[in-house]
Order: sequence, then structure tokens, then C-alpha cells
Amino acid sequence: MDNLIRTFSDYYNRPDFRKFQNTLAREVYETLGTSYSNSDGEVKMVTDMCSTIDGKAFEKLKFYTKKIHGTRSFVEFHNQDKPTTKELADMVIISVATKDREIIYEKTAFIQNKKEDTESVWKIDQDQLYLLHNFPTFKGKKGIFKRNFGDEVVFQNHSETLGNYGLFQNPGEMILVNALTVYKLQQGDKISLSDIRK
Repeated sequence: MDNLIRTFSDYYNRPDFRKFQNTLAREVYETLGTSYSNSDGEVKMVTDMCSTIDGKAFEKLKFYTKKIHGTRSFVEFHNQDKPTTKELADMVIISVATKDREIIYEKTAFIQNKKEDTESVWKIDQDQLYLLHNFPTFKGKKGIFKRNFGDEVVFQNHSETLGNYGLFQNPGEMILVNALTVYKLQQGDKISLSDIRK
């Protein structure tokens, strides 16, 4: 783990890494800006963003992306006393650090993307928020879980950053907010930029 921290520390102090980071950020902004200005829907925005990031690399860092938006990640869980089926996420980020082919660090973040309904306001599906905030035991219903339908899945969420929202905003911004923050700050079934700024 010390080597991992040292490697990232070294990267952050190198101008060539900073340039790589800034270039990748600019490319993602340009992609989102183009999708947003073309009035593309949320699915197209996620698809384009994944395509922009996929295959990028800097020395030991490699980026691979796969969109799971749509029917690819539906799960069934209980919200209070009723069975509910919802999409787990539009995107998943899995960060893995390896040494000699052994995983020494792994972190997962599920991200549900939302395009603003009105200026700087996003409507939040409350059943999905319950899933991303609490991570109750669930079973796969469609898509990525097809090999183990019927198996119960249990996630631990110690960092409270396992479930997140990527809030798309004009002209091509994505605000990343964890589900706990959305739960605490939403007004009714909506969250606004002013709520988040609090």
C-alpha cells in the first residue's frame, strides 16, 4: 500500500501527469458539452462520456469503461415492505491497484446519472435513492447479473460513497454527489444546485 500511495504522490508532482489529467478533463467536458448542446438524452451523454475515457492511459494507470445504462443492471430489493425493481446505476467505476497480479486495493462507485429537469434542478426517483443510499440485499433481474439471477447480493458501504449521482448540468458539467448527500439535501423528490451548495 505504501508503494501505491508513493506512486500517486509522485504522479501528482509531475507536470506530464498534470497535463494528462487536464487534457482528459477537457476532453470529457467537450464531450458532455457537445452532447448537451445537441439536446442528446442522458443515455447518449453517458455513452459518449464512456467512449471518451475508454482506453486512456498514463504509465501504470489504465482506464477502461463500460456503460451499464438501460436494461443492463436491474435489481430487485425491498423498500420497506414492498418488492421494488430499479436500475442499479448508469455507470460503475471500479478502481483496482495490483502488484504482481494481486489486488492490493479495490474501490467501487455506482453512479446514477440525471439530466436536469429544469435549470439546475434534478428529479430523484425515491426508490432508486433508497437503493443507492442504503444498499439493501438485492437480486439481479436483468443484464449484468444474468449469470447469477436468484443469488442475493450484499454490499458494504463503509465509505458512504458506493452509491452516487452524476448530475448533468448545462452546458456540459457533471456534478458528482454521493447518495447520502442527495438524501439529506433533497426537497421533496428534487435536488437543486442551491441545495447542494448548502
